Formats: sequence, C-alpha cells, structure tokens
Amino acid sequence: MMFRRVLKSISLLVCAATLCAPLHDAAAKYIPRGKALVTHFTGSVGAGGVALKRYPTAMWIPRFQKKKRVYPGAVYTSFVSQLKYSVLELKAGSKRSYVHIVDECADGDCHKNNRQAKKKNALLIDLYRSAWRSLGLGKPGIKMIRYRKVGTVTRKNRAMWCVMTPDGRKGYVPRRWK
Repeated sequence: MMFRRVLKSISLLVCAATLCAPLHDAAAKYIPRGKALVTHFTGSVGAGGVALKRYPTAMWIPRFQKKKRVYPGAVYTSFVSQLKYSVLELKAGSKRSYVHIVDECADGDCHKNNRQAKKKNALLIDLYRSAWRSLGLGKPGIKMIRYRKVGTVTRKNRAMWCVMTPDGRKGYVPRRWK
C-alpha cells in the first residue's frame, strides 16, 4: 500500500514537471497543443516543395475522418523536424482554421519574433495571407492564438500532389523536408 502511494506521488511529480517544461527548453519536447504567436507572410514556394498559391485545398484529416480546408503555414527552423507536414488547428476567438506546415521561417524578422515567442512560452507560426484572412485577424502584425496538432499529411499523400511544384514532385527539396 505504501509503495503504491509513493509510486503515485512520483508519477504525479513527473507529469507536473513535463507539463510545466518550457516549450523552447532544449530538453523539453514539442507540445502538441498550446499558445502560438502568429505572424503574416507572403511568398510563392514553400521549402517543402509546394506552391503556396495553390492553397487552400481540401485534405483528408484522419482525426476527423473527413476532408477539411487547409491553408499553408511555416514554423521557426528549430521546430521543422517535429512539425513538417503537420496539420494544426488554429483557434482565434470563435473562428477555427487548419494550417498545413510546409515552409520554415528563417529570415531576420523570424529571429526577432521567435525571441518574443520564447518570452511568452509560445510556438511561432507564420501564416500565409489566405490563412490569416480565414481566421479574421485583421491587419498583419503579431497575434496570440491557440493551436493543436490534428494530423500529418506527408509528400506521399495524394492531396499533396495538387499543391506541389514540379521540382517538389521529383524530390528536389531540402534534406530536412524529405
């Protein structure tokens, strides 16, 4: 009986420690839901070999067992390995939108914004202009929203072929996006 109580208290301490670990700590793992600091970007080709202007597109999300309208998005370079080709559900107020992570944010603005996201213990997500409009966020800037991971749609998925560039279809993408 005593052993069970000790074991239970240890497991509670471990759970509390992992939940409170900061998102950007080197030892902490990526958290599949939480706060996100979103910014606005425009472009034409994502690092994952996709044409951003071909979005939004309908993609099958296994969690919901149906197709959802998905917009393109980017994350900071340090989170690419954990989030590439993930579909995130973003919630701003009462509006929800689904973002497919197909690009990485690595320019000068992103470094500054990532520092701000670290201070707020949030994930930095760069939204393409169509995703920004779908959430009704107004003028481009920096906003705080909520997110959760709802699935992954990789390059092998049939829905990806309609948004990929010819080079992306051939596999000419950076190594970390393969």
